[in-house]
Order: sequence, then structure tokens, then C-alpha cells
Amino acid sequence: MSGWNIRYGLPNGSWSFATSATNAYTILGLTGLTTYEIQVQADCGDGNLSDWSASISVTTTNIGIEEHLLGSIVLYPNPANEFVNIECTKNDLQFEIETVEVYDVYGKVVRTVERANDDSSEQVRINVSHLADGLYFVRVTTDKGAVTKTFVKK
Repeated sequence: MSGWNIRYGLPNGSWSFATSATNAYTILGLTGLTTYEIQVQADCGDGNLSDWSASISVTTTNIGIEEHLLGSIVLYPNPANEFVNIECTKNDLQFEIETVEVYDVYGKVVRTVERANDDSSEQVRINVSHLADGLYFVRVTTDKGAVTKTFVKK
């Protein structure tokens, strides 16, 4: 067996294709809350292909946006002395930072930054020079959800 051919797409739409050397494959880049049709075909090598399987119908969920946000928002430098920068590194989800809240280890809000509606920059810079040395939590709220990051103040 050489592998598997996979085709997937919207019902009655055009197909997208992928291949896999194993019988497990993760399809990335699908739209949330959307129904897709999926078929597989065995590739036995030397041009020997099975028929396409019957279609299975799957509907995606919106699970994963938080994980995407967590990986898309970076906080640096860490540890920090004077400033902490919060930046969106991937804009394929097209979200914008709305609010940044800094909490101490006791859960007390020590700083809040709200973005103006006309602020289109992808970075927020927070002055942390007045904070005591220690661990802090930063809650970043976007129009798509919220994530929490940590930093150390030196």
C-alpha cells in the first residue's frame, strides 16, 4: 500500500485534495460550523487505485479559536523590566485586541488598557516599570475571544 488519497469539499461544490501515507490525516483550514463531504481512496502503488469511498458528511465546530488566539498573541520581552509588548503575529483569523488587563498573583487588576476603535495597530505596549518584581497574568480580550498569558517583572 502506498497511501491514501483524500478529497473533501462543500456538498455539491468542488473538491480539494490531499494525500497521506498513513490511515490518519487531519484536514486544516476548514471553516467553523460548516458541513463538508469527505471521501478516501486507497493508492496501492503502480497506478492501482481503489474506487472512491462513499461520502461521509461532517460538520465542523468553532472549537479551536482559543487555541489559535493563544498561538497568535505573543507577549515580550519576558522577563520584562520597563515595558511589555503584546502583539498579534498571525492575522489569518483577523481579530483585533480590544482590552488588555494585567493581574498580580492574587488576582487583583493592576493595569487595564482599552484600545480605541480607530487604533488599527497590531501591538499594545504596557509600561510595567512601576510594578513590583514577580509573576503577572495578562488577559488579552479580542473581538473573537480572550486568552491569558504570563510574564515575569524583574
